[in-house]
Amino acid sequence: MKCIESDCSLLINSCDAYSDTWKPFFRILHRRWSDLCMPVYLNTEHKKCDVPEFEVHTLNYEGNHEWGGRLKGALENISTEFVLVMLEDFFLQGDVRSDIIEQCLGYMRNDSEISCISFLPVGKHFYENNVGDREEYPGFVRRNNNERYILCCVPALWRRKDLIFFTRNWQNPWIWEAYGHYYVRKSRKKFYCRLPGREDVFLYDVVRGGAIHRGKWVGCSVRKILKDNNITIDLEKRGVIEDWTLQGYAEKISLARKLKNRIYIVRSLIS
Repeated sequence: MKCIESDCSLLINSCDAYSDTWKPFFRILHRRWSDLCMPVYLNTEHKKCDVPEFEVHTLNYEGNHEWGGRLKGALENISTEFVLVMLEDFFLQGDVRSDIIEQCLGYMRNDSEISCISFLPVGKHFYENNVGDREEYPGFVRRNNNERYILCCVPALWRRKDLIFFTRNWQNPWIWEAYGHYYVRKSRKKFYCRLPGREDVFLYDVVRGGAIHRGKWVGCSVRKILKDNNITIDLEKRGVIEDWTLQGYAEKISLARKLKNRIYIVRSLIS
């Protein structure tokens, strides 16, 4: 992969509470993405990230904003046109397909209307049988701008200024994902995601959403990854949930939750 540091950076979106993930994350990233040569940034509140594998530029944000405000603050301190955004608990289980990343950057350089290319199937694209009929770029399909979860925390290439535009200071990541389509639906910007069944660009435990669920390590997944990478950490400090999956996962929605959802919808429409 040729060095693409002139117009793309890697941003790891994190927080101080997850600082125990940083060393194993970057150690695994170094193994799985051996030709990574773009600048690496980490977004968190106060702590500094110091790892031997990379020169990580820590972006601290002292404001009182929620997750969305910190993300915007981090993005405003990055100068490249594009950012590849990941979360700190995406512990990789296969080599990164940097050639596909470079192809996607080419698509975005040639079409200024492309805001985002997600490297996983997202939303309904997990299960639609005929989704491949709408393939616009090899391995990728254009999404409907009114889809829920058109803004999503999976590994993705973003046009940096567009990510700033579609993010609000008051949002947490769950609100950003669940109600983001209210900001995108009238936009002419283009969003793409990976077609199911194609080779993985970033291979991690997607079924369980990553190495951590609700603040605890997912034991059945993370133990093997740590062993495969010869990494030793005390899992009990954070706590362990042995298993869970996104498939079929649903929470009971109380009346209070339904009312709060309506408030989020109204706020999304007017902000």
